Amino acid sequence: SLKLQTLEYRRARGDMIQTYKIIHKIDNIEANDIFEFLGPSITRGHSLRLKHLRPRLDLYKYSFCCRVVAPWNSLPENVVNAKNLNTFKNLLDAHWEDRNSSINVNPLSLILTNNQCLYRTVFKSRLWSSLCAVATKGRGVVG
Repeated sequence: SLKLQTLEYRRARGDMIQTYKIIHKIDNIEANDIFEFLGPSITRGHSLRLKHLRPRLDLYKYSFCCRVVAPWNSLPENVVNAKNLNTFKNLLDAHWEDRNSSINVNPLSLILTNNQCLYRTVFKSRLWSSLCAVATKGRGVVG
């Protein structure tokens, strides 16, 4: 077998890499034009947390700047503050692999609604399954 990652994994990984490049000024894009940063928190998260904005339109809801907030904020401090891009990629892969094996989390679960995708870090549980059923009204949940 080729042991290739799934398309969902590669898409989510690409989103995280692009977010890292924007925030750390590797790409010539001003991070403050795309993202709004949260202030430092003593108890939760890392120093580069992004603010989740409440979009009113689906066009904005499924755009890059909205779909990367939850996965980015779920990363630990050592991953988001990696010293270079290759280190970030290695730490990201290791973090997602550890989370999948240790607490049965699928960081790439998708909620499919009206042919749109929204990445979410979700815990596999009966509660989550019932929430998906209600949220999507039985329209294709992939977990």
